[in-house]
Amino acid sequence: MTPHCPLGILDANTLEELARVIRGDEHLYYRKGYEIARFLEHAGWQRVPEYHGEYRREWALARLCIRTSVTRFRNAVEAADGLVDADGKVRADQSDLSSHCTWDEKPQRAKCEVLEQLGRGWHQIEDFYSHSNWTDRAAPGPIGLENPPGLGRTEVAPFLDMGRYSGMKDADWTRDARTLIPVGLTTGCYTDVDSTGVKPADCDGRVSHNRALNKDTAASARSKPDDNFRHATAGATAEITRQWNDFKADLLKTYPDHGRGAQMICALVHDDPAGACP
Repeated sequence: MTPHCPLGILDANTLEELARVIRGDEHLYYRKGYEIARFLEHAGWQRVPEYHGEYRREWALARLCIRTSVTRFRNAVEAADGLVDADGKVRADQSDLSSHCTWDEKPQRAKCEVLEQLGRGWHQIEDFYSHSNWTDRAAPGPIGLENPPGLGRTEVAPFLDMGRYSGMKDADWTRDARTLIPVGLTTGCYTDVDSTGVKPADCDGRVSHNRALNKDTAASARSKPDDNFRHATAGATAEITRQWNDFKADLLKTYPDHGRGAQMICALVHDDPAGACP
C-alpha cells in the first residue's frame, strides 16, 4: 500500500527481494483463515484456538500477529550472524543477491534469511495501518458497521514495538501489549470463505474488511474520507522506519566485537557487500 519506501538507502536488488516478501507477491505465503491457528503455533504461539472471526481483545493480539513479529525480529538478528565472519569481514557467499532468494522458510544465504524474517514480520505490521481503524476517520453520516468510528491516531502503534519486545520475556511483553490496545480498535471480518475458511454468517453484525476498513489503495471506499489513504500510508511508512532503525540498533548491540554489527548493516543495504563494505 505504501507508494514510497522509507528504506531508500537500500540498493535495488536488496530492496526488490525485501519488497517481494513484504507484499506477499506471487502467493508466496498465501494462507486460508482456518490455517491461521496452525501457522501461529508454528511461529511460536502456544495453544492457539481456531479463529472464527470473533471480535475479542485477545484475538486483537493474534490478528496483529505481534508474537509472530517478535519472533521474526529475533530470528532476523540471529540470522544476521552469518553475514560476516568472526573478524567482521563480509562473507560474499552469504550476502550475494545475484540470484533471487527463495521464500520457503528453508535454510539459504544469510542475507536471504534475514530479509525473509524481516519481510514476513513487516508485511503484517504494515497491513495493520491499512486494515485497521488506527489512523483513519469515519465518513460523514451515521456511524455503524459500514462506517465504523476511526481512532485518528498519528503516532506509531505502541504495541508494535518489536525492538523493545524482542529483548523481553514473552509473558512481560504480552502483558504490556494488552494494556496498550485501545478500546475501539478494530480490524475487519473477512467474508470470503474460499480464502479465509470463515463462513459468511460468522461476519454478520461485524465490521467488514473490504467494505468498511480496507485502505490498500486510494480507490478503496475507506481511503477517501478525511484523506485516510494518506494517513494510513504515513503510518505504515513511519512504522517500518521505526522497525528498521530498531533492527539496526539491535545488531550493533548484539554484535559489537570487531564492528560486526555495523558490517552486517552494510551487508544488508548493499547489493555487492563484499566490494562496498570495508
